[in-house]
Amino acid sequence: MKRLFILLLAAVLLPVLSASAAGTVSLSADTLPAGQVLDITVNAGGSAVSCLYSVTMDGNKVYTQKKATDHFSASYLPEKAGQYELSVTVTYNDKTKETLSAPFTVLPADGDDAIPSVYSQKDGTWDKKPYRKSTLEKAGCAIFTLSHALHRMGITGEDTMPAELAVTYKYCLIQGGTRNNMLTRNAAEKYNFLTEEELIKDQTRIADELRRGSMFTFSIVIGHIALVDGISEDGSMVHIVDSAPTATAERIKKASMYTMDESGQFIPFSAPEELPEAHWFFETSGCGGLEYWLELSYVAKRGVRLIQPSPFTLTGSGSDHPVVVTVFGTSVCTISDSGQESTVPAKDLIWNIGADDGARIAAVVTKKTYTLIKDSAGKKAGKAEPGTILPVIGVDGDTVTILDGSFVGNVSKKDVELIEVSDKDPLTARIALNGNTSGRAKIRARLTPSAKGKTIAQWPTGTAIAVIEEKGDWCRVEAKGLCLWVEKKNVLYDEEQYRQSVSE
Repeated sequence: MKRLFILLLAAVLLPVLSASAAGTVSLSADTLPAGQVLDITVNAGGSAVSCLYSVTMDGNKVYTQKKATDHFSASYLPEKAGQYELSVTVTYNDKTKETLSAPFTVLPADGDDAIPSVYSQKDGTWDKKPYRKSTLEKAGCAIFTLSHALHRMGITGEDTMPAELAVTYKYCLIQGGTRNNMLTRNAAEKYNFLTEEELIKDQTRIADELRRGSMFTFSIVIGHIALVDGISEDGSMVHIVDSAPTATAERIKKASMYTMDESGQFIPFSAPEELPEAHWFFETSGCGGLEYWLELSYVAKRGVRLIQPSPFTLTGSGSDHPVVVTVFGTSVCTISDSGQESTVPAKDLIWNIGADDGARIAAVVTKKTYTLIKDSAGKKAGKAEPGTILPVIGVDGDTVTILDGSFVGNVSKKDVELIEVSDKDPLTARIALNGNTSGRAKIRARLTPSAKGKTIAQWPTGTAIAVIEEKGDWCRVEAKGLCLWVEKKNVLYDEEQYRQSVSE
């Protein structure tokens, strides 16, 4: 009788295996580097109703799920190297339970292996990482979007990781969300990309920028920021990188999210879990970051903020890297490098635009008040006054495509003169009167090399200039973003530099 009682007690206290219980756990890899996603499949048969996940590392418990889930496919992202074991407790419909386990090894992260193509707010890595008074998991969508953009521009390093960006730009988080314009503007200064204060809503402009390699950060739904980084071949759809697609799916209105099948067709979906490439993380009970497609019209209606990789690279400075050119010239350019302004020889800049035709500038020589700058649709987009220097992207017939700040536009070829960028050291000088560079005198800078030429500017004595050519009694010079003519008698060269240039 006593033995029977013990057997009955054991039956109550210990889980009883169901007759159908013979489950297994399959892992996407038994060895992987830290920072890479491990996909898990629990094979437990049709009678299984729920499972509970837990993880140990080097014998120490690192995670135990508190509430069972009906997700038998899940993911886990290990952050540290070590020997791991995954345990899954499966509950069957007859209330019996079975514990399954699978070991795996995590190696130290190796370089870019630590950088996934899409960061996720829901992989369990970010729930305790601070973002001012919040956390990255709760409020970091704009930070993740910035990190995605930097990595796609080839800008990597510890300071571009979400956790470090959240510390650097913590002042951008206010009650109600991130000041995305402030975040993008300040990051542009540090990482040398171009942006604009105003949101862009013109579909043609957005499509053109994407085809040129630009990206956009934007409010995809209320309270959530994502990245646009590509466009479909027909121009109707744009590619989205989203750190929390579940939030998008729950809040999006009057639009569908799309995936592209093998034939190139766009298929709508309503929940990220529907996609085979989606990851559901058991630590957060949420779907991870995802890439998908949206209609261009939806994105344009909400307005997007430009993130344009700089088209100029500074070379000969120890390490080639992108810089922002603030003042152009064929001889000397003014650049901003991580917020620090300086002048460099134009020959030290690699022009990643118009490279096939050689690096050139367009000096506006029209005698009219200005020349129109038009967008790709032929609409007025701005104007350039006589003497203005604009970098050339290309020439097609009677049209010259130029870069005006971060905007790509077109001007009439008859209104400009194309000038090759010099491959020599700049010939520098100063504006002078009777050999004197001090005083309050101002010297006329004209559109043509003639005393009757239209006066465009008046430069005070002492103004630094770069001389690009001499023609009789006149010098063609560049200063303050203008290319104009000044009488040679008002140009005071550095004597040694001038003698060297003459001897060459």
